[in-house]
Amino acid sequence: MLERAVEKLYDAFTYTSAVVCISITALMFALLITESTPSIKKFGLSFLLSTSWDPYRGVFGGGVFIFGSFLTAFLALLVSLPIAVGVALFISEYTPRALKPVFSSLIELLAGVPSVVYGLWGLMWLAPLMRSYIQPWIIKHLGFIPFLRGEPIGVGVLTTSLVLALMILPIMSVITYESMELVPNEIREGAYALGASKGDVCILIVKSSSRSLIAGCVLGLGRAFGETMVTAMLIGGSYTLPRSLLDPAYTIASLIVHEFRYAYAEALYRSALTELALITLIISVFTSLLGRKIAAKAVGYR
Repeated sequence: MLERAVEKLYDAFTYTSAVVCISITALMFALLITESTPSIKKFGLSFLLSTSWDPYRGVFGGGVFIFGSFLTAFLALLVSLPIAVGVALFISEYTPRALKPVFSSLIELLAGVPSVVYGLWGLMWLAPLMRSYIQPWIIKHLGFIPFLRGEPIGVGVLTTSLVLALMILPIMSVITYESMELVPNEIREGAYALGASKGDVCILIVKSSSRSLIAGCVLGLGRAFGETMVTAMLIGGSYTLPRSLLDPAYTIASLIVHEFRYAYAEALYRSALTELALITLIISVFTSLLGRKIAAKAVGYR
């Protein structure tokens, strides 16, 4: 009798927990949709493409900030992808079995570092390094490329993307490594028996783990797209489309952090910022669900 009561209590607890989580997510969507309705009604789909943002005239367009969010996220993904593959290969194929949990745990620790710490590190160390050495070198030797021209100010799109790449590296590395560990040893042994080199086997393992790598990229993209503190501290801030990777810009998250306190008393201003937050939430939820779906298929689940 007692066991049945405990089982019912456990079932009630699990169902309640699930309902609470779903309800909170639904309430978040409902609040953002309600608050952004004035902006949606006034600007419609043009809000997504317009590059005009002038709170004093009541003109709001989110195109610049949506572009800035995607630009920094894709650059971060481009930088972190080869590093994540290299880290996963090193742990899976080159590290002794006894040390694999140690290296894997060290990589996972990076995911637990607060974003404000990454932001401070970028602001206090990386930005001065970029301003004094890296950006001047880029301008001098690669300035003939249009999107690598500008002034060495330290902060900007490129600096932000490098820190974001470091932030999304753990999730991409861990997912790829775990997928590589699921590749049967028979495949490795068969490849070696046929005369394959270590490099050939590594390429085979990467191909076998490609679906999980894609899942890691999608999840990393979602993380980088919605990141707040790093972009707020390092991207600089500009209401125009960046013409160079060295230019300052705004992402959706950094714009909301900088301006929401000024917009609270202005209904349309606040509504426009809330619509940008709604766009961020939709993209983050979509990338999370898509990434998990791809990862589940990679390990044989449906």
